Amino acid sequence: MKTKNTIKTALLTAMFIILSCFATQAQDVIVKNDKTEIKAKVTEVTDLVIKYKKFEMPNGPVYNINKEDVFMIIYENGTKEYYGKPKTPIQNAPVKNQANTAYDQHDYVKTDQDGDDKKVDNWVTSMAVNDQFTALDCEFNKKLAGPVYLGLSSYSSFSGSPSSGGLYPNIAIKYPLDKSKIFYIWANAGYNVAYVASYYDGAYNIPGTTAGSFLWEIGADIYFSKKMGFTVYSTQASGLWFGFVFKGAKLF
Repeated sequence: MKTKNTIKTALLTAMFIILSCFATQAQDVIVKNDKTEIKAKVTEVTDLVIKYKKFEMPNGPVYNINKEDVFMIIYENGTKEYYGKPKTPIQNAPVKNQANTAYDQHDYVKTDQDGDDKKVDNWVTSMAVNDQFTALDCEFNKKLAGPVYLGLSSYSSFSGSPSSGGLYPNIAIKYPLDKSKIFYIWANAGYNVAYVASYYDGAYNIPGTTAGSFLWEIGADIYFSKKMGFTVYSTQASGLWFGFVFKGAKLF
């Protein structure tokens, strides 16, 4: 009889331990926008608030939290309900192992608060030389909308006297040929203002001159990283140019 009571006591103890383990896991997790967590039992979700009891106080009072302050709820069965976006993304968040609280950095999405440079296409600049290696061209482009950019080219010669150069404001169209945005084709058009500095030709002082004219360029870019690649283009006035192209405001 004593042996039966001992076995019964052991079985009851084991069942109590197992049930306690399940009870410990049977919790909801409220993940707030600031990435903090509330272990709770959600009792009601309304249009404005989420009502819950603290997990460690199942018989305690009901608390309210504004829905706009909550990123998501992870229910005890593993189901997730999303309500908003976190204020800052988790870049290398550790993955939790519990089935009912498992979430990783993919649950968080970047927002516009991450800064202008998250869209690296907003800024594009390039540095190139002509096919005769006698001039350098620096081009700066700021996205206006879609594939349309406002551009400014500043170029100058380095082949000796007389020195020359110019400014070329333009409107450009840059179009990616693939979803990963590795290959681009582009074209621009604008008004070119060129100058030739004064110089001495051995007999006379030749005064400097300035002239303006319509100009266009066509080219292609290929990127070997997210922010850097090669560019090659041709201009209406001065042949072939090639060099490097960069994306992203932080490069400035």
